[in-house]
Amino acid sequence: MNSEKEIMNFMEVTTISTLNNDIVKINCQSENEQLLDKYTFSNALALSVKLGIWEALLDNEVEFVADLANRLKQEKHIKIQHGLMQRKSGELYSLKHAVNLSHDFLDTPDFYWSNSRLENLYKKVFHYFAIAKRTKVLNERLNFSLELIQVIEASLNEKKHVRLEWIIIALIFVEVFFNIIDHVDFNTWKFTSKHSKTPDDRV
Repeated sequence: MNSEKEIMNFMEVTTISTLNNDIVKINCQSENEQLLDKYTFSNALALSVKLGIWEALLDNEVEFVADLANRLKQEKHIKIQHGLMQRKSGELYSLKHAVNLSHDFLDTPDFYWSNSRLENLYKKVFHYFAIAKRTKVLNERLNFSLELIQVIEASLNEKKHVRLEWIIIALIFVEVFFNIIDHVDFNTWKFTSKHSKTPDDRV
């Protein structure tokens, strides 16, 4: 199970709530505003943590795919469990689906639209953790990984088809060989036809 942490210092201030140098500063003059500000900070922070988990998941997949690509480049034999590449592709598509259908990563949540102060605070924390930029990079890495998997699958399938073609050629050769053996008279070492008539058949 992947774990992700964001550890930040916290302090109460009498000025507006803000975030600077990894220090969360919460206005403590109004209890109601303090609760809302804490919620806003935790909301954006949770997005960063979730994104960090997805980034870690992708790192694991990229490492696996990159290793396969290097082995193909070095023309090394690759033995892969049946259906593994399809499963890896499905996992990446599932991750891409989760990232791009999570509206909080694409737009400011509706909760903040009616309160410009909280909306500005949310956007500030959102930008502080570079969530939009990280989401874009994550999508680009996902697209590249999916393309690489398709290339690897195509290469593996091509090798499989070539191997099958050689097997078919070998089977044809064996069949021809046994047909020849079947038409050879080993007493005289002459080639005979099974369909040719014997002298007794002509009478």
